[in-house]
Order: sequence, then C-alpha cells, then structure tokens
Amino acid sequence: MSPEPAAAPDGDRAVPAAGSAAAPEAAAASAGTAVRIDIVPAAPYWALCAASAASPPAEAVHRRRIRAAFARPAVLPVPALPPVAGLGAFGIDAGVDLRTGQRLTGREWEHRCAQLTGDERSAALAAHPAVGVAAVLAARSGGALRPWPVSASPARPGGAPQTHPGGAPDHLVLPIDLSAASTADGPLAAVPGAEEFDAAVLAALARRDAAGLRRCAAQAERFAADLTLLLAALELAAAAGLRFAAERGAAAEASCEPVHGSRVCTATVHGHWEAA
Repeated sequence: MSPEPAAAPDGDRAVPAAGSAAAPEAAAASAGTAVRIDIVPAAPYWALCAASAASPPAEAVHRRRIRAAFARPAVLPVPALPPVAGLGAFGIDAGVDLRTGQRLTGREWEHRCAQLTGDERSAALAAHPAVGVAAVLAARSGGALRPWPVSASPARPGGAPQTHPGGAPDHLVLPIDLSAASTADGPLAAVPGAEEFDAAVLAALARRDAAGLRRCAAQAERFAADLTLLLAALELAAAAGLRFAAERGAAAEASCEPVHGSRVCTATVHGHWEAA
C-alpha cells in the first residue's frame, strides 16, 4: 500500500451491494458514520516479542502504528468474542481474559483456560488465531476489543431469517498477514507467485477494491497469508448493505516493508460508511 493510495471509481472502492441481506433501515441508519480502519499484522511475533537494539528500523514504525490502533476501543470483524483469547494456537501459553481484560501467562493462563465451561472452551477454540493476537496487543496497549455483533432481522416470506450487523463500527481493526513465502529468507521457503500475490493484495487495498481482495483471500492459504478477518469485514459490511468510502483527498498513513524476511503492512485510513 503506497502512502497515498490512488483513488478508485466509486464502484471499486467499496463493498458491492450484490447479494446484500441487510434490512434497508439498518443500512440507512449506519450510512454516513465516520470510520477509522487500522490494518495491523496478525502474526504472533508482534504480540509476543518486544523491540530490541537489533530490530530493523521498519519495525519501530509498525509498532507505533500498532499501539495507536489498539490504544482506543476497537472493533474486530467477528460477531462475538470468546471469553478468553490468546496465542495457544501457536503453542504459546499466553492470552487475555476478555471478560476482565487481564493478561495471563504460563500456569495462570492454563488455570484460567481449565476453568472454562464446555461452551466457553468451544468458543475459544473456534476463534481465529488473529483474535488472540489482537487481544494481547489490545491489552498491552491499554485499549479494549469489541465484536461487530450480528442481529436477526425479519425473515422474507418463505425464506430463512436474515442477519445484519448491529450498527457500523467507528473504529475497525483488521489483523492481516501477507505471504510468509514471498522471499528466499522468509519464514517459509519461497513459493512461486507469492511476491505477485503480495503486490495484488496491496494494490487492491490501495484501491479499496473489494472484489480484488476477495480474489486474493481465495488464494491466501496457498501463499501462507492470512486475510481471514479482512474477508470477514467485507462480508459483514456487505450483509449490512454498507460500503467503505475513504475521505477524498486524504492520504492513508501506511507502511509496507520487510521485517525479518516477511513483508509487513500497517495502515490507517479514515472515511465513512455509505449505503451500498
């Protein structure tokens, strides 16, 4: 993503309306809401490791932007948050009790997880690993996480109940990772086409091209990338009958540079929700 993303035609910048199941009144109520969107890394490295004297200069830029993103209440594009979320999916005994905001490590984390009911444990295990990364980052930065809740709306005649998000968030955080296989010295062995994949993701982000981002998300697993929560945000907005429009003439604050062998992207863009 370049520091000044090129403006795209209105139809490309935002989530298309096709297939939207939102109640018209919900979209109308949320349209026009100002929104800040922060893109941050989804890898556990950023939640676990502190910067050191050996850290590359680009890392400091990303860490400042991550702290700024999580220093305020932030919405993740998930319908609900689990009672606890952490880095267990990466084999790390650390996490956050999202009911209290308490950070836990080692035996304390294990003990808290052992106290979960069956349903609570299922919810925690079902959460995407990036939710755990975001939970730790938010707890370290002094912020709080909220979900983008989904509520039921009346069923259409002869059809199933429709769902739509309960209000558009004013601060959305999207943890994503570009390919871990795009360079020879990356975390994973280089994969042909991974560098082009990263470029396609960044170009689609710069244009706010929802269709292009969906195409990239469909290929993410092949290139060891993680666009899951980005795709979830697109689907939630589409279900609400909303689309994101960046402020005209406003440059996005963005950085996309290699850190420890992988290209890392952090960005902040301001805009508003429109009815699709």
